[in-house]
Amino acid sequence: AAAIAAVDGIKRANGSTNGAALIKAMSGMTFYGAKGKYYFRPQDHQALQAEYGVVLKNMKGFNYPVPVLTKVFTGEELAPPILNK
Repeated sequence: AAAIAAVDGIKRANGSTNGAALIKAMSGMTFYGAKGKYYFRPQDHQALQAEYGVVLKNMKGFNYPVPVLTKVFTGEELAPPILNK
């Protein structure tokens, strides 16, 4: 996901790899990676993404616990507090 974000940021910065240009281009940027949609929060550049709650259940036909999805948490639900001003 980090590599995808870097490439998308460079594209949005018109090919620039300058730090200031990338910060501006990536602030508030959304992009898609292996786990779905990611979002860079503009206030502190924190990358937010959905996370998955699962329980492991013993199921007939499997000789190992099978992960069963219980809930999809949005990035906003799990976002850490913004500490910088």
